[in-house]
Amino acid sequence: GFALAGIFPLAGFFSKDAILWKAWAAGQPVFWGLGVLIAGMTAYYMFRCVFLTFHGTFRYGGAAAPRPHESPAVMTLPLVVLGVLAVIGGWVGIPILQGANVLGDFLAPVFAGAAGSAEAHGSVGLELGLMVVSLAVAGFGIFLAYRMHLARPESAKKAADRFPALHRLLLNKFYVDELYDSLFVIPLRNAALTLWRGVDVLLVDGLVNGVGGAFRKLSGVVRAFQTGHAKTYLLSMVVGVVAIALFYTWR
Repeated sequence: GFALAGIFPLAGFFSKDAILWKAWAAGQPVFWGLGVLIAGMTAYYMFRCVFLTFHGTFRYGGAAAPRPHESPAVMTLPLVVLGVLAVIGGWVGIPILQGANVLGDFLAPVFAGAAGSAEAHGSVGLELGLMVVSLAVAGFGIFLAYRMHLARPESAKKAADRFPALHRLLLNKFYVDELYDSLFVIPLRNAALTLWRGVDVLLVDGLVNGVGGAFRKLSGVVRAFQTGHAKTYLLSMVVGVVAIALFYTWR
């Protein structure tokens, strides 16, 4: 949680502040401000998750519900590796420790032609000041999550009742799923249904089934002459001979 909230000296701090510093050094204070706001929101919802999951009263099912248990080693061992990297992964970007930004230098050729990829420059004091601001905002987000969901959980209900429209917007995830469903899922599904019913069922299946049905009816007519009686076959031969004779006679 601390790593994702961007708290020093964990890996999330270095990735977050590198982005914020690039935005400020590029002369984009609006984007810097939005980034700081989002960093604070990230710290809040990460520690809301931490407090609701690991603190407070037990909320999982009823008395007869199975207790939560640790996952098997096939899941916990990769999580341990990721946990270690969450602690030390950002240290490769500290020039004072490495003499260079190892990860940044490694990726520099990839972004060499990208606009705005040049190294950002500014005073150390300014960069440290911006770091302090982002840390303060992240700390406030953590404190707000603690106050609303652990120290005074009733305040979250009061906030939802006071701002119902905002609560509904956040609860429905800004209606991104509904918008995506309306713009992409429903039109593509309707197009697929149209192609299925109009092309696959009517045209393809209709053509294949029509050919099969025509031969089935033709075989039914031809089958009437296959009676297994010699006299029927003899009569057919006589009729055929007479028909051929009449054809050449009238010709």
